[in-house]
Amino acid sequence: EGAFLFRDPECLYMLGDMYKLGLGVKQHDCKSFELYMRAYEACDDENLRDHECLGDIHARIGESLLNGVGTKQDTLQALKALNMSLGILYERISEDQFVMYTIDKVKKLVEEAEEELELDRVALVWLEYVNT
Repeated sequence: EGAFLFRDPECLYMLGDMYKLGLGVKQHDCKSFELYMRAYEACDDENLRDHECLGDIHARIGESLLNGVGTKQDTLQALKALNMSLGILYERISEDQFVMYTIDKVKKLVEEAEEELELDRVALVWLEYVNT
């Protein structure tokens, strides 16, 4: 509850992880996505704009959007969030040796998103061809 009261981005996204995985609480995908979004909004405060967990938050939002977990699937918005995540995570490499694991995971999610969008593009081109 303190995470809600104090708008602490790190607490909010970690609480989101707990709901996503069902750790100490009942597993609830919608609640996890809501908490990830609240964590992002908390980082939007001027004093938290450069919060170190922002890359992790973008990654979780992107993964949720890509897989339609807790929210409607939106591959394009997922790709945007995941790319934002990568940029922020790369900035942390010199300070956090373990961030490479997160970067690798996000890069795989970016590839998935790009593949889905490419399939959609090819399908649209095919439909145009068939309808002409």
